[in-house]
Amino acid sequence: QGQLASVNTSYAARDTAFNAAKGATQNRDAAYSAAIETIAGWSNQWQAQGIDPQILSDLGLIVHDTTPTTKPVFTPSGMTVTLFADGTNWVRWERNGNEYGIKFDLEVAYDGSNDWQAVTTVTAKSYKHMNQTPGREVVYRVRARNGNNVSGWLTSSSYYEGSPSLQVA
Repeated sequence: QGQLASVNTSYAARDTAFNAAKGATQNRDAAYSAAIETIAGWSNQWQAQGIDPQILSDLGLIVHDTTPTTKPVFTPSGMTVTLFADGTNWVRWERNGNEYGIKFDLEVAYDGSNDWQAVTTVTAKSYKHMNQTPGREVVYRVRARNGNNVSGWLTSSSYYEGSPSLQVA
């Protein structure tokens, strides 16, 4: 009976110590987060007020690039269009040197017109254009975009005649 009471007392002491340590850790983490938030606020204010970036760097603060370099863009290459009987057109192209994160504008024109309509803008190098009409001529074009910096268009013509077929220009 005495040993059981001693074990129960030991477990209670361990639980108390564990909860105290857990609370101290949570308090430390909260204080750290508050300090980082305060320092980040000061850093943003200092940068907005034109403090020399070298001083901010010497203080160990993050120096934001206020004149970001625009990534170059290149005309995509190797466009293919795979047509499916359910009206899905899978348009794929190669990045051709464009870095990940560069956006691609995809447009479509129908029935031999030069009336281009925006389909989507994606960072991926393919797009499944759904709900298209089998048998209708479809022409796609794609270009790379980074802000106002845009590449030339890559155009591919494809058509649907009952069973899927493909032409690439």
